Amino acid sequence: MRTLISLAISGGLLFYLYRAYVSEAVDLDIRWTWFAAGAVLTLAINYGVGALKWHWVLRLHGIDLPRRDVAKMWVGLYPVAFLFPFQTGHLLYARAVEKQAGTSFGLAFRAMVFDKGLNLLATLLLIACGQLLLDSDHPLSHPLVLLVAATPVVAFVGLNLRQLADRLPARAVRLRGWLKGLELQLSAAQKLRLLVVAGAYQSTDVISAVVAGLAINSGADPIAVLGVFPVIVLLSYVPAAFEGFGAREALSVLWLTGAFTQAEAVSLGFLVSMAEYAIPAAIGLVFLRYALSLIAGSEVAAESPD
Repeated sequence: MRTLISLAISGGLLFYLYRAYVSEAVDLDIRWTWFAAGAVLTLAINYGVGALKWHWVLRLHGIDLPRRDVAKMWVGLYPVAFLFPFQTGHLLYARAVEKQAGTSFGLAFRAMVFDKGLNLLATLLLIACGQLLLDSDHPLSHPLVLLVAATPVVAFVGLNLRQLADRLPARAVRLRGWLKGLELQLSAAQKLRLLVVAGAYQSTDVISAVVAGLAINSGADPIAVLGVFPVIVLLSYVPAAFEGFGAREALSVLWLTGAFTQAEAVSLGFLVSMAEYAIPAAIGLVFLRYALSLIAGSEVAAESPD
């Protein structure tokens, strides 16, 4: 039922935005070669940097799988995860690690949570950087936005996880042990390196938006997209619309119409949705059998496409 509701919300938003802004646009000329190049670039970053980050996170949690196996796991599950609503597809990673590494689901789940937390912090870092690019009269340009975005990032880098664990209730034994274990391996410099890698991974939505903007209007200022789109990325995670479809386009109209027409802003948001979500989901259909074999822990994984 939740899936149907989210699909209905996305469909309704996209239908309204198309009818209101795009259907009568006569000067909309999309350079599809630009869009295709951007989609290939961001897909390569999602696969390459994402696999590197996931391997690093697993090793931090004492899960030592071969780098090649982790890369195959990431490539096999990354697109398939988008077929599930409300970010629930990411649980597939924990299940696959449990089966492939012979570890507990709880440990694999904690690694997945840490990985998604890194992604969130990296998005906040991009928002903070974007604040430095926005014109002072833009609706999103505000010191409070910079403060809210930067504070968790600074806290993560400077926070002693062992001290945080000691403040938790005594009954939270596993959580306390997890945080203390991470603190033993993570210096401030290592945390910064993790954030840099996660930032590169999270930047693909922004890169897609910049390329889509140039494909729609080559004369548009990409600085506005760089400043605004990290906020749109964060808000599109809210589990209302299906994978952010419709919400991404509506927010683009709200905050990018200073640099684009309304029709262009809707189209920009939709192209990002296609490049970052629809195309990977379509690829996921090709990898579906392999991904299911990973989750089941069967030997079929060896037959994955190279």
